[in-house]
Amino acid sequence: MYAILRTAKLKTAGNCGGLNKHLERTMDVPNADKDLTHLNTRYIGSGDLAKDVAKRIKEAGIDKPRKNAVLAVEHLMTASPEAFQFKKKLDPQSGKASLVGSKEMVKKWTAFEEHCHQWLKEQYGEKNIVNFTTHVDEQTPHIHAVIVPIDPKGKLNCRAYLGGREKLRGLQDSFAQAHQGIGLERGIKGSKANHTTVKAFYAHANEFTQAPSLDIALPPFQASIQLPQTNFAGIMKQHPGEYKESQEKLVKAQLEVQQKKVVEQAKDKMRELHQVAIAAEVLKKENDKLKGELKGLQQQIKESTQKQAQLSSKLTNQTTKTQSLIHYLLSGKISKAELGQAIEQVPAKEDKRQESIRALLTEMGIAVKQAQVEQKIDGKLTQQEKPKGPKHNLP
Repeated sequence: MYAILRTAKLKTAGNCGGLNKHLERTMDVPNADKDLTHLNTRYIGSGDLAKDVAKRIKEAGIDKPRKNAVLAVEHLMTASPEAFQFKKKLDPQSGKASLVGSKEMVKKWTAFEEHCHQWLKEQYGEKNIVNFTTHVDEQTPHIHAVIVPIDPKGKLNCRAYLGGREKLRGLQDSFAQAHQGIGLERGIKGSKANHTTVKAFYAHANEFTQAPSLDIALPPFQASIQLPQTNFAGIMKQHPGEYKESQEKLVKAQLEVQQKKVVEQAKDKMRELHQVAIAAEVLKKENDKLKGELKGLQQQIKESTQKQAQLSSKLTNQTTKTQSLIHYLLSGKISKAELGQAIEQVPAKEDKRQESIRALLTEMGIAVKQAQVEQKIDGKLTQQEKPKGPKHNLP
């Protein structure tokens, strides 16, 4: 099971206000269960996030943040879905919902809350935490925390905390380390998997609400019906009509409670199935991406192999020519004087031997002095290099 941390930068008061509506549930949150919203808890903050952020910035002595400055950073902290397993329970009498779980599960969640708060204090400083809210009305319990990135020098400096890949990796490392005691670990370092942003996290969560509605077939229902009160003669003390009405109300109330339980169980199951479907789709996309990367690598290998073959052929050809020149020199077919003359001097037109030696050197890529010829261009006398001679015909 993994410890999950996602961050999102808030650059305007409008960003803060939008997040505040989500935190305080003053906007419609499709993936939230309204029956459980009353269990959400705000431990830090006034309920007006924009105001709390502005207050902290002013406390730091910053009158006017620079343009495009990051005013605050949202932290979404949670874990793998199986880490916190709670079930919704309805009170048969009041119909009020609550969450129930084993003692170990409750203890684990409480520890997670405490560890998150302590980690934030160590990471950013307690004064910089302006909001800390737990949400347990969604599919996976999680924590929202908002910090104002005031650095030790008193400057609004998000880069000091989240600037660059190394700092982001360190953030993930320290967050996971803070939760080792409750069995949570860090994701794979260096993984090519794309990390889900806070926005994407909620996009996936909202997909749960797109699941088709369920037509629930309720099991046979046995209502608890009270027998009518009678006197010693067996005559009903209550009017038959009133008795019938009271019993219908009782049966209806009991039926509604049972129906609500069955519907919630069915919804939980549908969410689980939908989550599996989403995971399968994510894996498919990742598989397609890896296939594309593999194809690209195979193309690179092919091109590299072709280039290597070309270079090998060129090297072989050059080696052959070099060996030929060495052979000519060692065998006396070309003297050192002739070689130097071919490189440094332009031979006479009738000197065919020198032309052949120069042609051999040119094929080997050795520069030889070229003759200058004159020609007229637009009435002006210019000089240009004499065209290279024919290929060598040395034995």
